Amino acid sequence: MDLASGLKKLIASRDNFRCRRCGIELKQDAFERNIDHIIPRDLIAISELWNLELLCINCNEQKGSKLTSDFQERCIRAMRKSFSLKKEELKNQNYLDLALKAIFVQHHDYYHTALKEHYQDNYINKQKFGSDYRVIIDLVRNLALKQEFKVSNVKKKKPIEKFSDKIKKEASKALKSIKKLIKSEEPKREEKIITAEQKLLLQYHKKFESLLLSFIDRESKYKAINFIGWWSNNPIEFFNVDEILYYYLQCFEALHNS
Repeated sequence: MDLASGLKKLIASRDNFRCRRCGIELKQDAFERNIDHIIPRDLIAISELWNLELLCINCNEQKGSKLTSDFQERCIRAMRKSFSLKKEELKNQNYLDLALKAIFVQHHDYYHTALKEHYQDNYINKQKFGSDYRVIIDLVRNLALKQEFKVSNVKKKKPIEKFSDKIKKEASKALKSIKKLIKSEEPKREEKIITAEQKLLLQYHKKFESLLLSFIDRESKYKAINFIGWWSNNPIEFFNVDEILYYYLQCFEALHNS
């Protein structure tokens, strides 16, 4: 058994060999087990333990490549089951299982690397988002696990293309119009009381918006102009955290491919 297969079995064991959606028991038949990416790889490839869970064939097919509204709860649960032990779990597990889990936690970066190589995460993300995809992954991880937002700095690239003065002026105007468009589409604050959940959604929106603007600034003016075309046909419309994540990942991909 190779390392990736062993890790898949470990994830199945973590989830008690039961489908995380319908609850069907999967211990006896390994062919019925599917390790699912909670945030689908069609959006962004993140093969880390907090983004993986056990599903049966039927539930995996039904879910497909959809980003479900409960993805945060699922990611947080997978994270806790992978890296923490509660007192009641200590009583129910034997010493060998505990020792294996301790070794796993200590070397989790090595196992994450094996999973990413198996699922070709780096290749997929570079094709979708460019060389700075790790910054986006940091932000997505923080959102999924409801952690504080700490992301790497985006290095500003020097544009290779040479423009005439006229084109440069037009490009600068286009870039300013993008920023104005983003600001005009922001959710307007109302006089009524904002709930904690709404404040959190606004925080998510602001963080993704800020990163998107930094990506636009470091790109060539030509790409910024092309991105306006896509942006104008895809206005901001979201009410839930899954819609925010889906929308901004589309934005990053569209910008890279402009």
